[in-house]
Amino acid sequence: DEIIRLVADMLKRLTRPGDLFGRFGGEEFLFVLVDTDENDVRAYAERIRSEIARRGEIMKARFHDLDLTVSIGVTLYQPNFKSYADMIEAADQAMYRAKTSGRNRVVLFNEIPPGTPYAASRRRHED
Repeated sequence: DEIIRLVADMLKRLTRPGDLFGRFGGEEFLFVLVDTDENDVRAYAERIRSEIARRGEIMKARFHDLDLTVSIGVTLYQPNFKSYADMIEAADQAMYRAKTSGRNRVVLFNEIPPGTPYAASRRRHED
């Protein structure tokens, strides 16, 4: 719980006015960024990733030498999404890809090859 609060405080400081974020699951956060293109969202996600990793290194002894890192999945609005759930699923698949390809990284949904079998239900059982 302490780590979740620490991460939430960092995210709050790194989020622009007008953007939204909230806890979406046990250890998951969901962001909604306005007026943000692919380059901006990648830079924002990388800033979050590197800040959490940096803070984790500073606090490593406090957390019994556990690594504090984050895997971030990103999607941008696409006209073929039929609902918000489709967008969330796409971001979830990208996050799963970030976790399975080494963790502590950012993956955009459009970087996942079409037909790659990443299922959110599989990921949830592995956490």
